[in-house]
Order: sequence, then C-alpha cells, then structure tokens
Amino acid sequence: IYDVCRFVFDRVELQGELEVLIKGENALEIVTRNGDLIIGTELDISGGAGNVLSRGEAGPGGWAGGDIGGKGLGPGGGLPGVEPGGGGYGGAGSGATFSSGQPYGDGSITHLLGGSGGGGFISDTSGGGGGGALRLVSSAKIVVNGLIRAVGGGGLSGSAGGSGGAIHLKGASVHLDSNSMLDVSGGANGGGGGRIFIESNNTYANDGRRNIKLDGGDGVIEGLSGTLRVLRPSDMTELDFRSGTLVIDTDSATITHSDGAMAFGVIEDRFYQDDGGAIWPYSVCRFTFNRIRLGGNLVVSLKGKNALLLEAVAGSLTLGSNLYANGGHSNEDIGGIGILGGYDGTGGGNLTGNGPGAPTESSDDGHGAAYGGHGSGGASKYGDHSLNHLLGGSSGGSGQDGSGAGGGAIHLKASAEIIVEPNVLITANGGNGGADSGSGTGGGVLLEAVRIYNHGRIEAKAGSGTTSSGNSQTRGSSGGRVAFIANGDVKVGDVDV
Repeated sequence: IYDVCRFVFDRVELQGELEVLIKGENALEIVTRNGDLIIGTELDISGGAGNVLSRGEAGPGGWAGGDIGGKGLGPGGGLPGVEPGGGGYGGAGSGATFSSGQPYGDGSITHLLGGSGGGGFISDTSGGGGGGALRLVSSAKIVVNGLIRAVGGGGLSGSAGGSGGAIHLKGASVHLDSNSMLDVSGGANGGGGGRIFIESNNTYANDGRRNIKLDGGDGVIEGLSGTLRVLRPSDMTELDFRSGTLVIDTDSATITHSDGAMAFGVIEDRFYQDDGGAIWPYSVCRFTFNRIRLGGNLVVSLKGKNALLLEAVAGSLTLGSNLYANGGHSNEDIGGIGILGGYDGTGGGNLTGNGPGAPTESSDDGHGAAYGGHGSGGASKYGDHSLNHLLGGSSGGSGQDGSGAGGGAIHLKASAEIIVEPNVLITANGGNGGADSGSGTGGGVLLEAVRIYNHGRIEAKAGSGTTSSGNSQTRGSSGGRVAFIANGDVKVGDVDV
C-alpha cells in the first residue's frame, strides 16, 4: 500500500528565482487539465544521506535507509553488515541477493513508487534513503527547463546508498530543453539507479546533452543503472526495406534506416521465476507494424540489452536479411558482453557465471552453464520449450580467463506467414570462453505465425569453452532454445541448437 498526493490545476508554470520545497512521505503527482505544465526551476525529491544519528531520510514516496546495523526499508532494501548492500529499484544495488537490493516495479512506472534504502553499516552509520517519486501530467505540453532530481541518498563511512527514485512525464507533447536535467542516480556506495518514463501522445524532443542520469552509485561494488522508457507515436506502419543499413536498438526502442527513416517501439518489463523460486527480471523491446519485409541487400545491426520482438499484426513477415544476436567472446580475463537479453560473461578469477542457468560451483576450469540442455557445476536448465519467457542465454564460469556471454533472444511474430528466405541466418549463439573458462549458452529464437517456412538456417548453439581431459566442452555450456508455434504448416528447415 502506498499513497500519492495529487494536485490538479488548469495550468502550471514554475520559473525564475522561485524556490520549491517538496516535503512529506507521499509520492507527488501534478496535473494540468487545460494548459501547459512548465518546470523552469529545481524540483528535488532526493533521499537523504546516511548518518550517525538516524536513518537516511527517504524522498517523498521512497523508503528510508537502514538503521545502524539494519536493513534498508522498501521492496529493494539493501542488507546491513560489514559490507552492506545498496538499495535496488530500476537497477540492482551493490551486493544484491535474491531477497535484497533487487529491482522492482516496472519501466512504465505503473505504480508511482520511490527508491529503497541502503543497508546500515554494522557499527556506526545508517544507510542512505531512497529517492522519491514524481509524476507530471498535462493535457497539453510539458516543458522542462530546469533540474528534476530523485537521487538516492549516499552511504556514509561504510554504509550503503539508497536507490534513485522515479520521474514520470506524461503529456500531449514533451520537451526537454537544453538546460533540463532528469536525475534518478543511485546514492554513493552502491545504490541502484531509479526509473524514468517519458510518455507523449504527439511529439517528444530532447535538446539537452547527457541530461538524463540513471547511473548506479559508485563504490567498491557499484550499483547498476536504472531504466529509461520513452513512449511516443510512430508514423511507420510497415517495416519494408530492401537495401541500406537498418539499426535496431532495443535499449532506446528505435529502428533507424540509413535513409533517415525512424520507427519507435515499446519496452516491456517482465519477470521469470526459476524452479528455486528466484525472480529474474528481464525486458523485451516490441516493435509492431502491419507488415514486415527485410530484403536480401539490407544489412541489419542488432544492439541493446533487451530481448527483441518484431511483430506483423496485419500480414506476413518476410526475412531476407541476416539477424545476429550472438553473445560476445571473452578477451583474456574480461568476460564477453551479451546483447538482446543474453547475460554477460564473468571476468577471470574462478567465478560462477551470470544468469538463471549459471553454474553454482566455482572451478579452476570454469563450469559450463545450462539453458535448453544441462551444464555442469550445479547449473540448472530454465525456461520452457515454447519460450513463454523470452530469455537469453547464461554465461559459464571462469578460470583465470573470462567466460563467454550467453546468446540473445529474438521473437518473430506474424498474423499470417513467416518466411525465412534461403541463405538467411538467424543466430543467437553463445560467446567463446577462454582456455580455462566456460562459454555462453545459446540463446532463444521463437517464430510464431499461422504458417512458418524456414528456408534459411537458425542457430542457438553454445560457444567454445574450456577443455577438460583433452576433450573440448567436456565441462561445456548447453545450447539454447528454438521454438516454432503455428496453427498451420511448418517447415522447420535447418536448425542447430
């Protein structure tokens, strides 16, 4: 249960030398019914720093830091101790466990929640408070010409930082000018970043430079960055390109063609619960068109951390271009980087890997991760045959070298047919590990339509990893998952997992 204090006006303009103080425990919502909402001065709903006298105070709508030796308050509160954990919200706090410091809520800020508190140090300092929560809603235009802060409070002398809070802007049009700043950074000493959601029915413009801050708090172990979601109308009804270069970015939810054409998608936040009860948050970037056709002379570049869903809602999806969502290879003692939902590899140092299928045991020769098949070192399979959860692959464990990243996740969906043309590759393979480290598992590829014809090749294989007893992949990672869901004809074609 949480409370929101809501103010409704015809028009709002806060400008010039005006000082605005926001106090109280409840989240804040400001609505204009008949005019613009203009913010030209500072609005600060940040959490307070940890201290020696009391908990770090929460921003309005957030939760306070942990008392001395106490856990931070809130759904993502960090653990106390000698190495306390940062609060989580949009990103995980430092030292997060399955029951502390984890992300919560969603990127669309469905619930106007603030950040959670960091854990208190074992002996003498409290944790930082979580940032507050603010929603600005206008039937006309929202203009931001100032600083809006919902930063987590920093830790002090060993205590952990609170997570950043929430900023939601919803208007017919939204304009961030060159002097604007939106900041939901996590508090120092490992607070996770918060959440920002910008929602426009007509136009969205950002004239600033690096004016949206989502960073996790610094520290020995840094908090993870928060989330930015932008919802805006797209004029492109059909995705039809035969040549040139097409960049699909699942972080910014944009598709950009080399001729300047641009389309916008939506990022959906989802959760997967594994067999052990642990919750794994993940996000899917959905692009929706009436019809999709990508020709053979088109080069498609996939980037971003979120899984990809391309959907044709009123016709067929014809793919003549290659789609590569492979996990990155390790580089000496640096782990590979995952894309499109694949989990990053780990650095050297006998670590256990990342993702739901990562091994739970460490080894001088890194264990293999699991996904569609088994791994080693306590790694468990996850997901299901139908890919109801669009999860990427996990990374194996490391020895002295880094491990490979897991393959990404791609969902192609059409209301009629999916046709993968001859010589086309769709790959979501795991990255290679080092000489003594595990590879990444294969990722996930899901095709869903009335009829599916695969004349190309689909791969979701593990990378190459450590050799043990002279045989490559004796301790290796597994392949991923490939699924075809159709009511009519299916040509599976050439598939390798």
